[in-house]
Amino acid sequence: MEASRSEGDDLIVDYVECLMSLPTNARSVENENSVLQVSVPPEEPSRIPIGIPTQPKDLVQITTEDSKLEPFLGMEFESDEAAKTFYNDYARRLGFPFRVGRSRRSKGVDEVLIMKRFVCSKEGVYRKKPSEETSRKRERLSMREGCKAMMESWLPSSERLH
Repeated sequence: MEASRSEGDDLIVDYVECLMSLPTNARSVENENSVLQVSVPPEEPSRIPIGIPTQPKDLVQITTEDSKLEPFLGMEFESDEAAKTFYNDYARRLGFPFRVGRSRRSKGVDEVLIMKRFVCSKEGVYRKKPSEETSRKRERLSMREGCKAMMESWLPSSERLH
């Protein structure tokens, strides 16, 4: 039997992938529908290629219909990866990291993915576990703040194997 990854491993991998996909020099934008903003530092005007704006008023903003899309009830995706990509783009646009909060697979040989829940990384509340006085461990800060941002995707019951 092959070794399978646990749900905790999947959460860590998804969280790291989400963090790695965020730009390192992310800046807030006035218009949340902006996809591209180009600006050039004014200190070297002789090296600026033709067609790139040199003044802040000349910033180029490109928007597409897909960039405005927000999750809504009844939305359909071709796969769980498509749903994850969509929520990743949505979360990045709003400025929060996400993780897979829960997933369910069908019972049986195939173990088809039935449900996947994407949540904000700060979803939930930290519950302190009762500890024994004999083992002292350093208390760590918790990222959990009770955020309720979430998207859940289900495989329709007509496509499930019973």
